[in-house]
Amino acid sequence: MICLKDLTYRYPTRRGDRDTARRAALDGISLDIPSGCFMAVLGPNGSGKSTLARHLNALLLPSSGAALVNGLDTADAGCLWRIRDAVGMVFQNPDNQIVGATVEEDAAFGPECRGLEPAEI
Repeated sequence: MICLKDLTYRYPTRRGDRDTARRAALDGISLDIPSGCFMAVLGPNGSGKSTLARHLNALLLPSSGAALVNGLDTADAGCLWRIRDAVGMVFQNPDNQIVGATVEEDAAFGPECRGLEPAEI
């Protein structure tokens, strides 16, 4: 289950940037997605879809509020790998997710990270 509680996220400002009141990319989002449920997030470019998705596997952490995955808070560094085990992400640009020199190496990357033996992979 995924639960967002009044989640707000503001991208950090650049050093020297005087605009400290930057508009929130996500502002007070609350959402419950039960286990086994499929959901689509739709919207135009810049509407916060990718920012929202990055909160679900702790690639980003809320500026305020909370993101919970199976009851685990994404802001708790001790839960990071259990959260990422439950919520995967496929990036839009294939170049951002190719890690091997061959298809075989690329397909084996995930199972290797999970500790499976080469014979099982």
